[in-house]
Amino acid sequence: MTTFMFCGMAVALGVSATVGCSSRTAGYPPLGKVSGRLTFEGQPVPGVIVTFQPVESGRPSTGKTDATGRYTLEFTEVAKGAMVGRHEVSFERPPTEEDLKPFDAKRRPSKPDALTAALSRRTMCDVSGERTTIDLELSALGP
Repeated sequence: MTTFMFCGMAVALGVSATVGCSSRTAGYPPLGKVSGRLTFEGQPVPGVIVTFQPVESGRPSTGKTDATGRYTLEFTEVAKGAMVGRHEVSFERPPTEEDLKPFDAKRRPSKPDALTAALSRRTMCDVSGERTTIDLELSALGP
């Protein structure tokens, strides 16, 4: 009888642990898995934070481009993707060490280049409940 009770408890604990793990994303809105590639004039753009902000309301999703310009959106640390619906997409290039150095007579601020101007623009994208690839192509002339 003691062995039976122990096995029953182990099964019950196993089921509750499984339910706990599978429900880690419970309570989140419907999400679509989103990944893609950010390019400028056909070339990959590394080190850029891509943000998808829902147009209606809700939490944004972000991803950072790698050396090949690829990104994958995260809603939270445990929930990958972006809310289903229409999004405004923005870009942010974190400052480099060179950008953070103080200006002096030898180093003057440079004029914004075409890439910086393109990254300041926003675009619109739709996210479905499916796995979605959204490649973002920027150009000097517009999104």
